[in-house]
Amino acid sequence: MSEAATTVPVTDLSSKDGCDKLTLCSSDGHWFVLDEAAAKRSMTVRNILEDLGGSTVPLPNVNGAVLAKVAEHMMRCHANEVNEAAVKAAQEPGSEARAAGAEAEARAAGAEAEARAAGAEAEARAAAMKAAKAVFDEYVSEMKRDLAEKQNRPMLFDLILAANYLNLADLLDMTCELVASLMRGRTAEEIRLAFDIKNDFTPEEEEEIRRENMWAFD
Repeated sequence: MSEAATTVPVTDLSSKDGCDKLTLCSSDGHWFVLDEAAAKRSMTVRNILEDLGGSTVPLPNVNGAVLAKVAEHMMRCHANEVNEAAVKAAQEPGSEARAAGAEAEARAAGAEAEARAAGAEAEARAAAMKAAKAVFDEYVSEMKRDLAEKQNRPMLFDLILAANYLNLADLLDMTCELVASLMRGRTAEEIRLAFDIKNDFTPEEEEEIRRENMWAFD
């Protein structure tokens, strides 16, 4: 193996539960190991796998710093989807009745201790799923707060570009909605200041644009 191959920076974000893995490779040589199901949230990743096969996906349009955040988001969203599916299954009509019936049968059979254990286990699972949802919601809120800070806005726009390239709908929606919320209620000049946008128009050109689009300034 070459020296270059032994010094590749690898970040393992996978759940380590025996499921299939994929490695995403950034434009600057950073590798991120994810659960396959999490990585395949990206339609671009799916398409590259169909074309190239294997378990390594090169992403030449995304650098390591951005891919680190994207990869974490993929894993967290996948884990949240798994958790939500488990919650939904537990709430399906008949699931509680089946659990109650099993508990009643155990009691009827004289297995009081087993019945209490089964009930406690079900309560513990429900509490764990609720806690996992709360952790995910806090992650999303914290991510939005961080990206809304002015010094982090270059990363916000990089994530929009990456999400668009990767065809990652949930991340693209979240970041675009965040930009929209940061623009809402601001004047054009305030938006330029907020996002460090250079004004390429002369005062005369701006005035002409305003006259032609008076409806937008009402």
